Amino acid sequence: MESEIKAALDKLFAEDSSLYQARGFQRRIGWGKKPALVNIDLANAWTREDHPFTCEGMDIVIPAVKEVLAAFRAKGLPIVFTTTAYDIVDGEHSDMGLWGRKIPAEVLRAGSEAVQIDARLERRADEMLIVKKQASAF
Repeated sequence: MESEIKAALDKLFAEDSSLYQARGFQRRIGWGKKPALVNIDLANAWTREDHPFTCEGMDIVIPAVKEVLAAFRAKGLPIVFTTTAYDIVDGEHSDMGLWGRKIPAEVLRAGSEAVQIDARLERRADEMLIVKKQASAF
C-alpha cells in the first residue's frame, strides 16, 4: 500500500514538477522518517456545545482523535495542537485583523475557556501548542 500511495503522489505532482525545476525549485528532500500529528482547532470553541464555532459530530470526532493520539503517544511521535486566540479584542487596534469584522472572533480571547484545548484530549505539557491569529495553521 505504501508503494501505491507514493505512486499516486508522484503522479499528482509530476505535471508541476517540470515548471518548478526549470525555475530552480523543487530540490527534493523526501517524505521524512518521522510523522507528526497536527490537531487543528480542537479547542473548546469548536468541540463543545454553545459556542459560535461549535462543530457537529464531536461525539464521533473526539473518540477518534483520542485513538490516534494514543497511537502517536505510544510511539513517542510528535504531537501538535492549534488554537486561535486574541490578546486584544477591543478597540481599533485589536489583534483580530479583519476577522473581528467577519466572525465573532472576540469570543476567542486569550486565556479563556473557549481557546483551551478540549480536556478530553488530555494534551500533555510536551505536546506543542501553536496559537494562531488566522484560520490556517499552515
